[in-house]
Amino acid sequence: MQTATRLVIAYAVNSLWQLPLLFLAAEIIVRVLGRTRGRVLCRVWWVALMLAMAAPSLAFISLPFRAASVALPAHHAASVSRRGPVHLTFSNPQPENPGQLEQAFSKLPGSVSTCILYLYLGSIVVGVVRLGRGLWQTHGLVRSAGTAELDEGQWATWEASQASMGVRNVKILTTSTLSSPATLYWPGPILLMPAKLERADSAEMNALFCHELAQVSRRDFIWNIAIEVFGVALFYHPAFHLMRRRIQETRELACDDMAADAMRGRRDYARNLLSLTQKMLPVAVVAQPGCALGIFEGEVLERRIMNLLGTKSQFPVL
Repeated sequence: MQTATRLVIAYAVNSLWQLPLLFLAAEIIVRVLGRTRGRVLCRVWWVALMLAMAAPSLAFISLPFRAASVALPAHHAASVSRRGPVHLTFSNPQPENPGQLEQAFSKLPGSVSTCILYLYLGSIVVGVVRLGRGLWQTHGLVRSAGTAELDEGQWATWEASQASMGVRNVKILTTSTLSSPATLYWPGPILLMPAKLERADSAEMNALFCHELAQVSRRDFIWNIAIEVFGVALFYHPAFHLMRRRIQETRELACDDMAADAMRGRRDYARNLLSLTQKMLPVAVVAQPGCALGIFEGEVLERRIMNLLGTKSQFPVL
């Protein structure tokens, strides 16, 4: 039990300084890459996030070898005792007790170690509660949704969008809870349409459908749940939330690229995206409930438009 406690404390303390370094390194790489495909930038942040989850525990991998290095001299001496004296030298002092995992943390006062432990476990509880609440809201969102009522022209646009994106078997539901369309897997791919969606022309609906189908094709909902599940271990760290936000932003850039390629025109797609923004203004300030992913997820519309037009944003990324 004492060893497990030290492992938890060591993981929490290691992540305090490792995550900011990983975030800074990923930010530098993204800036060096410059204006490139959104999927490339998204992968950079995914690698940074995975390293952020794994790096604090990498120091524990050497523990079995440390224990073996202590036991080896005694075993070796017994096996070669008949050959004469054996002289062993070590460049580094060996720990007296291999079960003492982190000597630095063992020197912390008991009250400090207890405080760190309970604060860290408390952050995990908050993260789990937040995730559970989001999943419950998503479940309620799907249960309250009804069959979408699209007119003949919208159905034709929907079929054309599925064909251009190469995605099929997506269920369309309508709900009064959302202000903008959203996608999720529950358990299969579902597109949720707002019940009070203002009338849009075929080009705007095509842009909307292509973006949502891009999220379905990329399985963004599933990956987003994975971030939330494994991210509870780092829920307390601001750098984790910054990385998660960067993934959300670059994910939208990647979906925009896919949708624009399907529509064979980045400028046309950008124009339709702006038009949809005016018709669904509440989504700029109202977040999607639960874990659903919407077309304006990430709140980086200005950067998305500039990326589509191939111009430099007048606002900094940070």
